[in-house]
Amino acid sequence: MTKFFLKGFYLHIATHLLCLPGDERVNENIALTSIHALMLREHNRLARALAELNPHWNGERLYQEARKIMGGYFQVREQLRCMDF
Repeated sequence: MTKFFLKGFYLHIATHLLCLPGDERVNENIALTSIHALMLREHNRLARALAELNPHWNGERLYQEARKIMGGYFQVREQLRCMDF
């Protein structure tokens, strides 16, 4: 298998494993890797649901709308974290 080392990630060309997260720290601990995987899967789930609701949207529109919803998740989570109960 041919491997290329790129910013702390292994890019496996032979197996077509080309998914590289945008954060170099992803391989530093399993928790961060897990969060990245969960967020990616949730984004893809949202994009599939949006595609069913809006079959006329192209791939880029689906991606951007799912991205906006994911950004909203993080904003609500951060606001709740900062509130005093």
